[in-house]
This record gives sequence, structure tokens and C-alpha cells, in this order.
Amino acid sequence: MLILDKKYGYLKPTIIQWMPFQKRLQFLFLFMVMSAFGQPKRDYEVLQSLINHELQKDEANLMLSCQRPNTVFDMETFRAESEEKIPQEVLYSLAIRALKSKTERWDSNDLKESVYRINGLKDIKCLSEKNIQKLFRKSGKRQNILLISTPVYDTSDQYCLVQVAHLKFTKSSYGQSCMLKRTNSGWVVIEEFDFWMS
Repeated sequence: MLILDKKYGYLKPTIIQWMPFQKRLQFLFLFMVMSAFGQPKRDYEVLQSLINHELQKDEANLMLSCQRPNTVFDMETFRAESEEKIPQEVLYSLAIRALKSKTERWDSNDLKESVYRINGLKDIKCLSEKNIQKLFRKSGKRQNILLISTPVYDTSDQYCLVQVAHLKFTKSSYGQSCMLKRTNSGWVVIEEFDFWMS
């Protein structure tokens, strides 16, 4: 690997070329591990896009549930309801990765950090399931709480699948699945499908 040395104005070898082979492997392994920690940033970019999308629907005072359920994807439902022409291999990739998705949590500390700063939320902290039920009982009013699943990405990292639930009150909610596409300006919701209500 060669880099430009500004002081001398020429290309010179980097330190990695002078490392023994085993040290190079350790360096590359460390680099890959450190790169993996950049993954959550992508999730928070998707989260911000979804919140912006909901705000455009005149949703006010949005709050976020800490819970991130696993994502479920029914390809047949998507094909039946979607007008988007998404390549077959992308749909298969999303379906396989959705099967492997796990239930996780949004982290309130990450939501506060400037890297993950989420605009449009009533409160920077996400709400636990217990706190959501307490809020419903205490207020006695309908709320605007988003429950957003763990984002699932295709192998090319150009498409993302997420499920969004709107928790309004005890036993009152609705939601849909969202397909997002990466653009030069970030993630954009290109399709909503599989609507439900309870």
C-alpha cells in the first residue's frame, strides 16, 4: 500500500508493507473488528430516515420504544403489494437475513451521542416496555410511540427492510413494513407494505 507523503511530495510505502506476514494478518483482523463497530451508525441513519418519514405524515410528539424486535419478511406479500421493481436476488438476500435477525434494543446513550443524534423525537431517551405501559396508565391518553425492528440489509447494502409499529394505547396499535433504499442523500423509504392494525 502506498501513500502520498505531503512533506516530501512523493509516494512512499506504508508501515504495513514492512510488517511480517503474521503481523499483517493481525493488523487486518483488528481493522475488520473495528470496522464492524461502524455498523450501528447505519442503523441509526435508517432510524432517522424513518422518523423523518413519520414526521411528514403529521405525526407529532414521537417517542421511541427501546425494543427492536426481529424483522420478518414475507416475499409473497411484498410482491403482491409492491409497485417497486426490486431485483429478485435482493429480495432473497433480505428474506435470508430477516430469518437471522435478532431482537435487540435501541440504546438511549447512543441516541444522545452526536454521531447518532436523532431529531424529531419528543425525548432523546427510548422507552422500555414497562415505562410504555406506565405512561399509558398514568396519562390515560393516546400516545405516539414508535416500535422499530432491527434493520435488515441486502448483501449489496443498497436496500434495507424494517417494520414499524405505532403504539397508541394499551391494545391499540398499527404498523407496516418499510423498504428503504440508499441514495446519495441517505436512506429513503421507497415502499410501505404489509399494513396491519389491532
